[in-house]
Amino acid sequence: MSKNKLSSRLSTSVACVLLLLTTACSQGETKSAQSIDANKASNASAVAASNNISTLRIGYVGSSEPTGPLGWAKKKGILERELQKAGFKNVTFVRFPNGPDLNEALVAGKLDVGSLGDTPAIVLRARGVETRLLRITQFNTTAWLVAKKNGARSLAELKGQKIATQKGSYMHRYLLGLLAEAKIAKDVKVVHLMTTEAKAA
Repeated sequence: MSKNKLSSRLSTSVACVLLLLTTACSQGETKSAQSIDANKASNASAVAASNNISTLRIGYVGSSEPTGPLGWAKKKGILERELQKAGFKNVTFVRFPNGPDLNEALVAGKLDVGSLGDTPAIVLRARGVETRLLRITQFNTTAWLVAKKNGARSLAELKGQKIATQKGSYMHRYLLGLLAEAKIAKDVKVVHLMTTEAKAA
């Protein structure tokens, strides 16, 4: 997520964006979400009341506190303040190590809002879950292929090798794209490794 500060003028928009994603992601709330105009902030209170939601459960991917606009609005107290105006009495945050885990919580109805990367969000939607994309806060994200000392120095040299990545992430998608371009996708074994464990590995 971008680390650019949001102006006070946008604080209400932040709250409403989260609110609308709530109704889109919650089990059984798809129809009401489709009837909401995402550009009308005045609908926020009506949504909270009609869905009888008093606590908004927000899931995010990371290792500590939320970052980007979401984290900034939380730290400044703007998020809770604006969501209370919209009818939410409480806001809770749940951290996930990666997007696929957050997806499972959304599908199970344990979350109302998800802040996650593009790849797991696209996968969830492609599987038929009626979610709604409301905002993209970061793009041109960088991913690195790091080899061991005296290891591969080109994509071609990865043929027959094992590569670890956080499956279901944008890094995983980038990797598969690179391997396909190099025409060695079938000759490389890709295994799952969380980003937090990659450095030690």
